[in-house]
Amino acid sequence: MKKLTAFFFFIFLIGIIILGINFSGFFIPLKNPAIYTESKNGFVNDTTISPQETFKSLNSLEQIDRQNYISFANDIFSKSIAHYWEDEGNNKYNITIPFYENWILASLRYIIPDIYTKYEYCDYKKAIERGVGFCSQHAIALVDFLKKTALKRMLWDLVGMLL
Repeated sequence: MKKLTAFFFFIFLIGIIILGINFSGFFIPLKNPAIYTESKNGFVNDTTISPQETFKSLNSLEQIDRQNYISFANDIFSKSIAHYWEDEGNNKYNITIPFYENWILASLRYIIPDIYTKYEYCDYKKAIERGVGFCSQHAIALVDFLKKTALKRMLWDLVGMLL
């Protein structure tokens, strides 16, 4: 009985520690401010607006003309997410999910490194908050934004514009 109680106490303690780590993620920003100043990675003028300015600009877009709406939204995403694909900055720029952000995904990078070492957010808010990603990160974030805020028909217009 004592072993069982000790086991449950141990599991409870681990749960409290993990909860504390997850809670700390609310206070630690994903975006490394070095992307505004480092020129060796080609970041200079790649990101020209902050996440706060990005969300403000996205919220102020008017959905009168679908083609212009998508074009303006694409431009905003382009100015808010820096392009980066090098391996040496995975941890520095949080391309690899930090443990405090999501301990499950952070742990999976050791089990399935091909998928979880360079992680792309499907949520546009998280992608903008991190502020750095592959070219596909821009597209994934833009599609998520359009799904959540605009008419679903706009996605078909985006595909139509590409064809």
